[in-house]
Amino acid sequence: MQRNKTIIVDSIIIWKDSGKKLMKISNNKNIIKIYEKKNETINWSLSLLANLVNPKYMGKKLNEDEIDEAMDLLSNNYQNSIPDILGFKTMSGLFKTYSRHGYVQP
Repeated sequence: MQRNKTIIVDSIIIWKDSGKKLMKISNNKNIIKIYEKKNETINWSLSLLANLVNPKYMGKKLNEDEIDEAMDLLSNNYQNSIPDILGFKTMSGLFKTYSRHGYVQP
């Protein structure tokens, strides 16, 4: 996160990766509690949606549950944006197999 051009999508991915590594290597329960407490303050749904529509990532680093969470946020709060985002994502190829929510016909 010390690059000059780090954006929020980058920082969330770095945070998640760092957390996974921390959980594997740390025996210090205080450090883990601090990480978990900070984790609770992050708006994960919005961050996942940002990852989904970011041209650099296009949701490729998200698992199916994370895509579901981002799509739920989109459908519940930004319904007017769904056609634009799905058009973008269809061009990226992410939704070729993704039709769990029924947004895209298989």
